[in-house]
Amino acid sequence: SLLLESGVQILNPEQVYIEPTVTFGKNVIVEPFVKLSGNVHIPDDFCVPSFSRWSEQSDVQWRG
Repeated sequence: SLLLESGVQILNPEQVYIEPTVTFGKNVIVEPFVKLSGNVHIPDDFCVPSFSRWSEQSDVQWRG
């Protein structure tokens, strides 16, 4: 998968849905049972938790 080759770690690819419009920063982990669609950007060093449903015009911000 192109995502895996670019450094996105998908813990269980068979249980994840990601549309091609979703973009990723570096060092991203996607947990199982996630659906990402539309114009979503996942920032660097972020873990998308299980059962997340993010869609159109979402812009995830990490404030750690």
